[in-house]
Amino acid sequence: MSKPKATIGCRIPDDWVGQIDAVVNELGVSRSEWFAGLISEALGKQDAGTVRSLEKRLTTVEQRLNKLALLVTQQ
Repeated sequence: MSKPKATIGCRIPDDWVGQIDAVVNELGVSRSEWFAGLISEALGKQDAGTVRSLEKRLTTVEQRLNKLALLVTQQ
């Protein structure tokens, strides 16, 4: 059984929302998962499973960017 979780919130500039959404879309996570990961990292409470999952997703994004760079430079 998982531990109960609390909901927190904060106010950010409107223009940050689009940038955050771009990041979470590239990583394939929700805003909530992304923010929880940042907080976990800041508190030194990283979950190994989450870190591995994000690392795998980041590797996928890097591979896609490398392929895109190759396509762009070939033209």
